[in-house]
Amino acid sequence: MKSKPRLTEIFFSTITVIGIIGSILSVIVGIYLVIMFTVSSSKPSESSILASVLGVMLFIAISNLDRYHKLRHIDIESERTRELIENRIVQQVRADAFFTESLELTEDYFATASSIDIAGITLGKTARTFVDILGRRLIAGDHIRFILVSKDESVLNQLVHRSFGQPVPTVEYYQQRIEATLTLINIVAGINGATGTIEVGMLKYVPSFGMSIVDQSSSNGKAAIEVYHHNSQKPGPKFEVTETKDPKWFYFFNEQFRLMWESCDTQQLIVKGNLTYQKPHK
Repeated sequence: MKSKPRLTEIFFSTITVIGIIGSILSVIVGIYLVIMFTVSSSKPSESSILASVLGVMLFIAISNLDRYHKLRHIDIESERTRELIENRIVQQVRADAFFTESLELTEDYFATASSIDIAGITLGKTARTFVDILGRRLIAGDHIRFILVSKDESVLNQLVHRSFGQPVPTVEYYQQRIEATLTLINIVAGINGATGTIEVGMLKYVPSFGMSIVDQSSSNGKAAIEVYHHNSQKPGPKFEVTETKDPKWFYFFNEQFRLMWESCDTQQLIVKGNLTYQKPHK
């Protein structure tokens, strides 16, 4: 499938080279004929003049092939640019161009952060996946905050009603998951050489979306957002905003984290490297 475009590319590259050589030779032949007719005493024969003219015409024809190829390429790129302008500027941007189902964060997302704010429901997968990098950032002096839902039954009953699967997860199931996350966070807080701060907030309601925000007060700030679903196993839409490109919405989600934090029962586990509690708030 790829051989035909490759051969076409080689062909027109060859034509381009021949066209350049032909242009140079055409100039040389023209100079030669002028000199022969104006300076030299011996005039060129009709056959040599005809051969020279035909040679020049041949090179001109080859050059025109190259020009056609370039003009065709310009025409294709112009059409692509027109479609891009219509789809992204003139018309409304499609949701599929913004949302994604697979915004999977890696350790690099947190690797150079100075502050980290993470909010979710149980944060089980997040805590397991990033326990190592979060420990390293705590050693580096980061201020890290976690928000997860309270273990109170009135809160977890909301979560049960929004859940899918057979059998439907119970309040006890979610309590165990939250407890496992708190244990992992406590392990991070107790890492040797820590110089940063970890705080945990237990939210009194189920949030509408999850957030992973780094460097919220910096021009390098960015936020990965996941919109939560209801009674569905399909992944919710995800997207990222940055302070540089999306200052309005980056500020919005920072403000959302602040408002959620104010609704939490909060506890400091470690403050600038000094442990304050042996266990996180339950």
